[in-house]
Amino acid sequence: MLETFPTEAPFRINQVMASPLLMGFLFAVQLVLAAAATVAARRRSQFGWWLVICGLIGLTALFFSLASWGTSDIAKLNFYFDPVRETGPPLQALLPFEPFWWSLAPLIIQLPYRMAAVQGLIVAGFAAVPVLLSRSWNLQVWAGWWLLLLCSSPILHGFFQNSHSRQAFATLLAVPLFLWGIGVARGKALWVMGSALLSTVVHLTALPTLVLAGLPALRLVQWQRWTRRKSFWLLVSVLVLILVVLLSPLLTKLNAYAEGGFFSSYPIKTDVLRAQFLLVGTVAVVCLKQRHSWRNFLEEQEGCCLLLYLGCYVTIQASLFWRFFPQITFRFGDTVGIFLLLSFLAWLRRRQALFMVLPLLVFSLLAWGDRVMWPEGLNCGSDDDFLCIPDRWPWSIDYVIR
Repeated sequence: MLETFPTEAPFRINQVMASPLLMGFLFAVQLVLAAAATVAARRRSQFGWWLVICGLIGLTALFFSLASWGTSDIAKLNFYFDPVRETGPPLQALLPFEPFWWSLAPLIIQLPYRMAAVQGLIVAGFAAVPVLLSRSWNLQVWAGWWLLLLCSSPILHGFFQNSHSRQAFATLLAVPLFLWGIGVARGKALWVMGSALLSTVVHLTALPTLVLAGLPALRLVQWQRWTRRKSFWLLVSVLVLILVVLLSPLLTKLNAYAEGGFFSSYPIKTDVLRAQFLLVGTVAVVCLKQRHSWRNFLEEQEGCCLLLYLGCYVTIQASLFWRFFPQITFRFGDTVGIFLLLSFLAWLRRRQALFMVLPLLVFSLLAWGDRVMWPEGLNCGSDDDFLCIPDRWPWSIDYVIR
């Protein structure tokens, strides 16, 4: 089955090289900083902890900015944004219904490596989520390790390694809604609504992404109390307006996906299945050790969310195996994956079994380190490989593909 996937993409860039020593060094420094953050937290040094964490997030942004340079999506968007491009339609026609990118295009072209830098910042935004969660739960000792778990997870291959930057950013903006629905972000309604509204002008997949992010709220919200509030009906009105405006182009886009025939196998790769097995096995071991029944499991908000997103992810995988609209479903694998991993962390915290994250963490780091430090099959300049970094400084890059 996997042999049927295409091996080429329409955009290539030849200003790339492989540098495993540099990327391996950056990864090793990330490990050191994660350990340093744990030490700083144990010594109750808030300044030291923030200093190390900011350094770790910044290094994460640098790592993914360099590593994403050779991917075709980055090359394509750099070509679209180039102000001296003489061929092709205007940016508004290339990215319809995504005014966020139109407005930021003049700023993006000033960044070093342009969209590669944006990709690094987006990954850094995802990295900040578990850090903020660890702080809100008073578990700063885990901040660096949770960050590395997220950034090295094979479950998030598309967002982090294939540079699906626009959809990834739309999903990042939906994370506050997910955290509100799972019961973590309390009293932040305006921030949640603002972030959700912004996501709708970032990527057309924002609408189904917001639906996925808001699923936990169906169990949490006391609807009889909420329906008496004016804010509830204001929110409903805004959501209906978004639905009316975006539904037609979204359906058009989904129809184009369905007719295109292309779909990716990443959600059913071996490393993903192994990580999934470790996640499920960890949950089973915790339940057995604590004599935690399925009835108790379903009574917890975190437990329900974990089962919900695990079921969604398995459904996506099944659609790839049996070819049931895989062109559409695979595009939401990473979206469901980020909610699944965050639900897993929230459930472990609820069950006071934080050390049980170690099997999944160790596996992810070993697989990630093996790929970063000893890359195999890189064909920089001829294929859109992750970890193919720029071979020259930003001011020497030629962005026009001829």
